[in-house]
Amino acid sequence: MHNKYTKRLEDFKKSMDGCIQKVWKELGAEQREKAEEILLEAWEEEEREGFHYTENQILASFLSNQILYPCYDAVFKGVFLNDEDYVLLKDLIFWTIFQGQRKVEKLVVTSTEPASNIMGDKIFYCDIMVILDNKEQCNIEMQLVNQEGLSSRMVIQTCKLHASQAKRGFTPIEVKPTYSLWIMPFSFTQQKSCYSSARLRFDQDEKKVMSDDIQIHFFEFTKDYAIEDGRKSWQEFFGMKTIEDYNTVRGKGAIMERATTNLASLSSNPDFRKNIVEESFKDLGHRIELGAYYKKGREEGREEGEKEGAKKGRIEGEIKAIVSILEMRFGARGLHRMKQIQQIGDLEKLNQIFEYVRTTPDIETFEKRLDECLE
Repeated sequence: MHNKYTKRLEDFKKSMDGCIQKVWKELGAEQREKAEEILLEAWEEEEREGFHYTENQILASFLSNQILYPCYDAVFKGVFLNDEDYVLLKDLIFWTIFQGQRKVEKLVVTSTEPASNIMGDKIFYCDIMVILDNKEQCNIEMQLVNQEGLSSRMVIQTCKLHASQAKRGFTPIEVKPTYSLWIMPFSFTQQKSCYSSARLRFDQDEKKVMSDDIQIHFFEFTKDYAIEDGRKSWQEFFGMKTIEDYNTVRGKGAIMERATTNLASLSSNPDFRKNIVEESFKDLGHRIELGAYYKKGREEGREEGEKEGAKKGRIEGEIKAIVSILEMRFGARGLHRMKQIQQIGDLEKLNQIFEYVRTTPDIETFEKRLDECLE
């Protein structure tokens, strides 16, 4: 039945690039076979029904049959932040930041505002306050990470959380330590292990710590880790790609059974799956999607399409600038109005909002001016 599409399939494999190639390389033999079936069935349906699928839609269909990736923004929230008493989050922090040594007795999530980038995609982060088994309190910032501007971003955001205690009127003696945990699906540090950390040290003697109050912890879960402990389990959880991986991780004790059960519940929800597939391809397929938009305008000879594309680019650039300066000046509170700002298609109005952010002395005045601008 599929013989007539064999050459098209071979041509597709040779010409794939960008996110499609990236996804394809991650598939095992059985997964590729299944993906090829979906492609062939989609092409048959195209011919029969007279419409056209994009490769993004076809591969999204394939991805929608898999276990959801735990490091997508909404999936991570669903697994960890909807978990009763934050059992999973406590265990993850125990095995990463505290290396299996300090038990988290109490955990309070204080902020989960998403940071938006130029395309409206979200980079998950949350701020947490924990009380340890010795009654010590500390602040923790967690992030799922992309690589753009990473070094500067991690320092700025960790320091902002630490400095926010002064804004709340704490004296230096009352200030709690601030730790950040960066969950990374790629190699960032020069360390071989999947876990490493950094803090303030003296240049003249790196063995001497200047301060433990600010620490940055890295969980690069794609790296090797040989010890069979809780950290190894979390490494395998975040690295799951197939149902076989899922079944293996599920058998590694009560915590992993709880984590995989939460993940399976989300994965079996069709509405949730649909949203995640759309979000994943907004991220992975950004360049192809944008390229297809301009290509369509050129191929159809629509000058207005190209003009709109250029206008869209300027609008997105202005929104990106607003995000950056809002976060720099007002932190998470500034970003919570981004949903409204992202709906604005008027470049002149966006320029006006940028000037408001740049010149307004405080967040309250900015929000008042923004409301007036949106009326």
